[in-house]
Amino acid sequence: MKKVLVIDDDPIYHRIMQLMLSKYQLFETSFYFNATEVLDYLKKNKNIVNNLPDVIICDLSMPKMTGWKFLEMLKQIYPLLSKKIIIYIISSSIDPHDLACSKEYEFVKAYFIKPVTREILMEIAQTPD
Repeated sequence: MKKVLVIDDDPIYHRIMQLMLSKYQLFETSFYFNATEVLDYLKKNKNIVNNLPDVIICDLSMPKMTGWKFLEMLKQIYPLLSKKIIIYIISSSIDPHDLACSKEYEFVKAYFIKPVTREILMEIAQTPD
């Protein structure tokens, strides 16, 4: 089962994701409200493959650290991680510029518009390890 880490500052979104993920039972999931905690976790566990997630689902618009800032910081530590983590951006932004910018990060697999659907979750679940 894939380990998925969700970063989003909205507790309602967390609840919706928890309900959907428990319904389909596709992932072992952890939820975070801010990306700083995730970066700290990744740095601390960079050499412990079993502690690292397979996938990170990240929002872009967050108050403490935006998704963009998270991606920039992740780019710095990504080569040090003992496991390649796939990033999916799931945002309410429909700005074509955001989609274009997301493609600048080699580890970003796809950009999806909220709300999350069963199809999106199935695509994430079928991503090769």
